[in-house]
Amino acid sequence: MPIATPLPIQLELNALPIKSRTLQPRLSYHPLPIDIIRRISAHLADEAFLGTVSNIQRASKEVYLGVTPILYRCLHIKHRKSDRLLSFTNHPQNRKADIENDAHVFEAENDGVRRLEALKHVRRLIIHHIPSDDIAESFFQLVRARAPQSGAHSSKSIVFPHLTHIELSPDAVEQLRTWVSTSNFSSPFNQNPLFLETLSRTSGIRVLCMTFKSLLSQHWEEYRDLTLIGQYQLLSRIQALHTGNNSLWRDSLRVLNVHDISHQLVPTLPGVENSYFFSPHIIGTEAHPILVGGGKEACYFGGIDWTYRSWQIGKSIKSLFPSDLDKTAVQDILETTQWRFVGPDGQIKVKLVRDEDDDENGIPYKEVISAIKSQIRSGIPQELSAGQGWDDEQVEKLFGRIKYVEGVSMDCGLCECDGDSE
Repeated sequence: MPIATPLPIQLELNALPIKSRTLQPRLSYHPLPIDIIRRISAHLADEAFLGTVSNIQRASKEVYLGVTPILYRCLHIKHRKSDRLLSFTNHPQNRKADIENDAHVFEAENDGVRRLEALKHVRRLIIHHIPSDDIAESFFQLVRARAPQSGAHSSKSIVFPHLTHIELSPDAVEQLRTWVSTSNFSSPFNQNPLFLETLSRTSGIRVLCMTFKSLLSQHWEEYRDLTLIGQYQLLSRIQALHTGNNSLWRDSLRVLNVHDISHQLVPTLPGVENSYFFSPHIIGTEAHPILVGGGKEACYFGGIDWTYRSWQIGKSIKSLFPSDLDKTAVQDILETTQWRFVGPDGQIKVKLVRDEDDDENGIPYKEVISAIKSQIRSGIPQELSAGQGWDDEQVEKLFGRIKYVEGVSMDCGLCECDGDSE
């Protein structure tokens, strides 16, 4: 068989002349404008890349001044990681630091001044772990040393002057429930951790959020038995932070949000909007939990008896009206306080239809909300003292301040700060 051979072809390439030109370097030797750096840092902070923002902050003095407000607008307090930030063994001098013009502020021995100035930019504080008494004493001594002599309330501008929102994570809530002072420091604070007391006296926050530990529906009773001790103590401590002597929160706080409620007793504060977000059914495993919405989907997953939920809600309402409260105080609470219960059927034991077992294996899912409302409506008036001026009109006014929001909602719309402060 003949083999194909290529034909000899001669090609001539006419090279095009190339112009000789000098290319500009790809990297500019001119620094980015500060406003561009701030915009980039803000986007990184919004996406929770705070470690990267921290590295950018150390680029220069000008960058430090421009980026610090972004880096510290949302501050996470964590176990041991935040101890250095809040430790002021050598208290900065009792003067207003001119951080923009004073070159000495950036010397190593003045790191306390820089940290104190940085804390003034914090707007949201997320407490994952309440600092130890030793750290808190250092922090408290700093506040007291720098506070003006004109009174406790004038110390508001010293630390966290722009703080408006505090969040207590599940671990911090557990700490507060079981807290026992380990300090030898002589202070007037004996009901709450010193760090939280100091915050209540030096910051005028508007929103307080707290979150309980999320747990599988099948384990709620076991976990309830483990957390019975200290539950009333937790409520009294939250109330003391709000209404204690010299607390700025008494006048500034507007919203209390409590998240992931299962079986727990919940705090209620006068003069604010108290919002309660009940946990939905959670099945699966702790490593891989699955959230189940209410209604038909939640049937036969077990959970809490509906009468227990009515007791929880009723307790949160009645707690603001003890029998020794006078008529004027009752009227003031009615004028300024609201209750909002979101997803009140969350984690309730429900079934499809009523059967011969009555409510032993749950209540029909279509009836749970109305049953809870009905029991609250009939039970609360019986516990209100007639001597406080409660009549039909007053009772109706009270129920007008109570709102139920059906459906599952895990987000209060205010707890939106993610990421980790380093």
